[in-house]
Formats: sequence, structure tokens, C-alpha cells
Amino acid sequence: MYDKLNLYNPKIQVKIDFNTNPKIIMRVLKMIRAGHSSFVFCCLPGITKSLMSCYGVTEEEARNVDISGCNEMHIRGKESCMISALPNAAKAMEYVFTNGVDNVTGKQLGLKTGDVCDFKTFEEFYAAYLKQFTHMLDTIMDAARRYEKFVAQINPSVLLSATVESALQKGVDAYGFGLKYPTPSLLLCSFASTVDSILAVKELVFEKKKTTLSELQKALQNNWEGYEELRAEALSAEFKYGNGNEKADLYAVSFFRWFSVYVTGQKNSRGGVYKVGVPSTLHFISQGKVTMATPDGRKKGEEFSKNVAPVIGMERGGVTAMLRSALSTGPWLFSEAYVLDVMLHPSAVSGDDGLLAMKGLLDMYMKNDGISIQFNIFSAEKLRDAQAHPEKYKNLQVRVSGWNVLWNDLSFEEQEAYIKRAESIC
Repeated sequence: MYDKLNLYNPKIQVKIDFNTNPKIIMRVLKMIRAGHSSFVFCCLPGITKSLMSCYGVTEEEARNVDISGCNEMHIRGKESCMISALPNAAKAMEYVFTNGVDNVTGKQLGLKTGDVCDFKTFEEFYAAYLKQFTHMLDTIMDAARRYEKFVAQINPSVLLSATVESALQKGVDAYGFGLKYPTPSLLLCSFASTVDSILAVKELVFEKKKTTLSELQKALQNNWEGYEELRAEALSAEFKYGNGNEKADLYAVSFFRWFSVYVTGQKNSRGGVYKVGVPSTLHFISQGKVTMATPDGRKKGEEFSKNVAPVIGMERGGVTAMLRSALSTGPWLFSEAYVLDVMLHPSAVSGDDGLLAMKGLLDMYMKNDGISIQFNIFSAEKLRDAQAHPEKYKNLQVRVSGWNVLWNDLSFEEQEAYIKRAESIC
């Protein structure tokens, strides 16, 4: 009926395992290929491994997990969704180049890690970045611990509490202290943009010596104006996350795991620990607007990468290379949510062979502990036509981050971002 009525809302989360009826999976894939992008596949093997290893739930609890929100994972009747913060990893990169001064407020919000121009080695630079990001995370968690204990008073959830056995037994609100697993989460944002920025500094400054930290600092402060040739070098740098490149993936994996290990298990103020996830919701747009230019070639105000996907236009090695890069990061380390966006050209998935190719990508993802994956099937030509003639595409759907919108409801800038990515896969 969902297919017949051509609905785009509510979104549907399809939890699958190796024994899921393939007819169901193929039917969903056909719908996605036909334009129903309101589906996300949630892979139970990776989910179970993630939940059991990160905070010790039972196998039964993990396998019966509910998928809530966009693609967050919560133990049925014993846990609820509470996102405490969405740290902007690229903002810490800004603070390295400004010695901790925020470019929007002009305040000293980061650490004083020293004048970036004085760093002699990449190791010094990278160490300064991790110090800035650590300071940011500590500040965030300190603030979260202060307000989390009052959530039940500010936003009581009576209906939810009536469905939670432990809350009923204690006679308290579920969002207070009524859950078996009180696990608010931090969702990492601008992941690929940050990794590409780290790699750009390493390659352009310290390895190929195309520029200096002093010159790069000036370029970023001037939003790349007057430094167009250097920006072109940054955009075309050899090492970009999402291409199955061993060196690029090394830094992606290291950074991903560093964040996960640092945050996961730290105590919150509700009697539990923090979880981590990597859905960026719409913050990949809003955070981009308040972050200065970054070493990967991005200008101030431009959007960041979203979820676990590469920076738009940087996935040059094809979809299988992108999957290899994403899977190398260890999705199971993210016990709140982990989602990969895949955009494919219609010609790549046409006919029976194309449908099997989609199924093959999904199988590869699930066999390697992938957690959530969602597809957009577009051609740049169709999106350009939809932008020029919106009256012809009233039902065209787009998977944004963890939900669906109609193409005509996107702003011009958001449409341009999708078109740019579609052009990169043609």
C-alpha cells in the first residue's frame, strides 16, 4: 500500500538479517530504484555486535532493538533516544588555525595550542588538533551533565513512561531515572570534511611542500580569496576519504576510533554512560555556516560532509571503494547510530542485473558489520530538470539525512548540493 499510494512519509526502517526473506529485500530495493527513497536498511548483525560490545546489553536485548528517530538504536522498553550534543569536529580544526579564537563570536572558546605557523612537524599539528577536539568534547559533556538530570522536569514523557516497566516500578519519569540503560549520546558531525582537512595539511604542507602553514592560515582567513590555485590543489589532493585508499583510510579509522573510545563509557549524570553515533541530521548545513574555511578546500558557509559519506564530489573510486572505506572505520563502535549514504546513477542499477548489484552492495555492507545504509538513485540531468520545472516533479523524493523530503521543498542551495554529488557519479 505504501508503494501503491506513492507515499514519502512516514519513513520506513527495515531491520534485516541474513535470514530475512530476500523477496522483501528485493521489493524494497525495487521501490527505492523507482524513486521511493524513504527507506533505510538497518543490519542486525552489526547492530547486535555494536550494542553487546559497547555497553553490555544481552544478545536478546540487542536483537530485539527498536530503531527510533532517523536510525538510532535503543533497547526496547529499557532505553530512549536522548541526543545530548552534535560536536562539530571541523570546528576544532578552525581553532588550531586561530589558536582557539572562534571566528563567529571572537571569543576564546578553544584552547591556546600555539601559533600554527610555529609547528615544525605534522605530528605537532595533529596533536594540537586532538587537544582542541578533546577540549571541545570535555566542554560539551560537562554542560550535558549539568542539564541532563533536569530533562524529566523540563520535558516529562508521561506516555512513554507508561510503557517502561522500570519507570513504573520506580514511579518516576522514564527520562528521569526510570530506564535500565540511561545512555544519552553524542553524534559526530563533519567527519569526512575533518579527515580530508587533516590529510590536506599532511600532504600539501609537510609531504609535497606545496604551501606552508603560514600561507594556508592566510588562505583560510581570507576564505580562499586570492588563493584559488592553492584551493585547487586542496580540492584535488591525492588522499581523500571514501576511495578505498589505504593511507586516507588509516587516518579516517584512527580518528573515528579515537572519538569513539574517548567518549563511549564516560559517565553521564543519569546513572549511565555516553554512547556515540554519526548521523549528522541537518547540522552538516547549519554547522558549515558558522565554521571558517577548511584545509580540504571548502569555503566558509559551505556545508560539511554528512553522516559517514565522503565529502561531495570526492568519492572518485566508485561505490565499492566508498563502502570499503566506510566499513574499515568499525561501525560497531558506534552504539547509537551509524549510517552511510549511497548515491547511484540510474544506469548502474537498471534491469535485473542492476537490482542484483544493489543487493550485492547491501550484502557486502551487512557481512562486514555495517549498521544502517540508505540509497538515493538519481541522475544529475533529472535533478537539473526538476530544479527548472518543479511542476513536473511534485512527488520526487530525496533522502536527506535520516528522513525524506520532497525535492521541491529543498532550498536552491540544498538542491545544488545534491546535483553536485549526482554529477560526481555520472
